[in-house]
Amino acid sequence: METTDRISELPDGLIHHIFSFLDITDVLQTCTLSRRWRYLWLSLPTIKIDDFNIWDEDDDFVSFNRFINFVDRLLLLRDSISEIQTFKLVWGNVTVYLHGLALQYDVSSRLASWIMAAVKHNLQELITYIFVDQTIKLPGSLFSCKSLTKLEFSGGGRYLTDLVLPNITVYSFPRLRYLALMRVSLLGDESLTSKLFSSCPVLESLQLIDCSIKFNFSSLSLKHFESDNCTEWSTDDYAVTVKLCAPNLTSLICKDYMSQDYSLDNLSSLVTANIGMRVKNTDQDPTPEMPKIYSELATDVKKLYGARMVKFLRVVRNVTDLTLSSSPGFLEVVSESPDLLAGDPYFQFCNLRFLKAVTWVSRNCMNSIAYLVKISPNIESIFLTIQPTKSKTNSTGGDWIVGSSFPCMHYLKFVQIQGIQGCLNELKFLQVLLEKAIVLEKVTLFCYKTKSPKRAAQLMEFEEMLLAYPSASSRVSISIQS
Repeated sequence: METTDRISELPDGLIHHIFSFLDITDVLQTCTLSRRWRYLWLSLPTIKIDDFNIWDEDDDFVSFNRFINFVDRLLLLRDSISEIQTFKLVWGNVTVYLHGLALQYDVSSRLASWIMAAVKHNLQELITYIFVDQTIKLPGSLFSCKSLTKLEFSGGGRYLTDLVLPNITVYSFPRLRYLALMRVSLLGDESLTSKLFSSCPVLESLQLIDCSIKFNFSSLSLKHFESDNCTEWSTDDYAVTVKLCAPNLTSLICKDYMSQDYSLDNLSSLVTANIGMRVKNTDQDPTPEMPKIYSELATDVKKLYGARMVKFLRVVRNVTDLTLSSSPGFLEVVSESPDLLAGDPYFQFCNLRFLKAVTWVSRNCMNSIAYLVKISPNIESIFLTIQPTKSKTNSTGGDWIVGSSFPCMHYLKFVQIQGIQGCLNELKFLQVLLEKAIVLEKVTLFCYKTKSPKRAAQLMEFEEMLLAYPSASSRVSISIQS
């Protein structure tokens, strides 16, 4: 019976799509399965190269040169008329090679030659991960690539990678919709950075992770902005100045240090916001004494940080979903600025439905949470995560959480709190919610795990007092889990 080679009969477009999920080294091996596939790699629309797949554990010098020659030949022998939809280059071991071999090598020039070769094929997506301590100069031809829709550059090594933008007359990215920069420093000419962003008239997503950067950017197309300098590799000595005006922005993530300068204006379309501002790098690993960091700040620093954090709250006032993540320090600092908050009696989160926050049970933090709930007349769900401290947990709190100052909450249905410690601040806050939330359906509390008999007794007393408290809602269910 004659057999049919159905695999070889597959159309080139389908085979290319299958190959798009593979690293280029796997593609080349697969091409040997069929005679007709032998030269398909020459016109691959998706090229993914990772030096790890070409690494020889026994000889770094051989691995280094093999990778360079491989990429050179791959781009040199490519079909000249075929387009490149995606070019993804991961050069993660280059620093290991250079340090281990004590080599001096111009990584920047080699990278630039590869990017220029890819750009000639109407490149649509460029994704580059290169972990090197050298300064990288991107080629000018990249900044006039009119076909590019996605640009992602990740540097890093022991330090941020200095990224130098070309000083050319015109930057033009008419189709670029996604731009991500990670582990880079762009502190040369601030005007060039602003020029880069402004050359993207249809940019929808801008992501900056671990970046020292200064820019001034206005955009009508931008929908998502993320700035995160609080990753596991971050330090608090980056230099950041961000001036952004984006009236059509719908999603904001900002995790940084309060020392950095953010000026966000006209975010009237914002739907979701995740704010995680910290005082210093030690916030990354919260310790029982962490609240001291905020109480020991100089008065002028408290005033500056308070003004900046309140400004954040005012900017995101139109959101439906607000997350205050990373550190309770945001709430501590905000609570030190009651005059700033009370300055506008009409300031409200009228659209807020979901509030999520990381907090301490300190008076300041609980006051800030209570204040946010109070000025959110349409809030439906509250999710809190309480971080433990060694500070006194039986403080009764301040004026902001006095029940009589709260209006009725007509929409609050769900409350969930992780890390309940059984203190009076928690009890008072929950009692206010029970008293004022007339349609409250479910309160779920997860108690802080403890081996202390004293704390266990405190939690038991807390539970008894809470369950005995009257509720404005006849159908509320309270679940307390240890």
